[in-house]
Amino acid sequence: MQTQRGAVNRARAVRKLARADYGVGLEAGIIETKYGVMTCAWVAIVDRGGHVGIGGSTNMLLPTQVAKRLRAGTELGEAMDEFANIKNVKHKMGAIGILTRGLSSRQKAYEEIVKLAVARFLWREKYKGRVE
Repeated sequence: MQTQRGAVNRARAVRKLARADYGVGLEAGIIETKYGVMTCAWVAIVDRGGHVGIGGSTNMLLPTQVAKRLRAGTELGEAMDEFANIKNVKHKMGAIGILTRGLSSRQKAYEEIVKLAVARFLWREKYKGRVE
């Protein structure tokens, strides 16, 4: 998946640039399903040894008018700005916050998938030999 690959590439790049023990990369996107266009997000954590922890989800069905704009090539942030009549939604509550009317937020969703990616490092011995 392109979005997963993007998260891993970001994590590798930031770890190398920062000369850190770990790098974290987040990548959001959209997927087409039989139910319509949905959001998706992935986080990757990469350590110095090249081990990759990955977590993802935040799949949410997007309204028809937003999906139509995305299929025409509009970026999700711009389509959500139009939908909600709010400028810069992607740097505020995100599509998740808008569409759940504040029940959730992009921040909360991303915090959860970061926790999922950490699992690979909490159980290192169970993932032996899995360097990507």
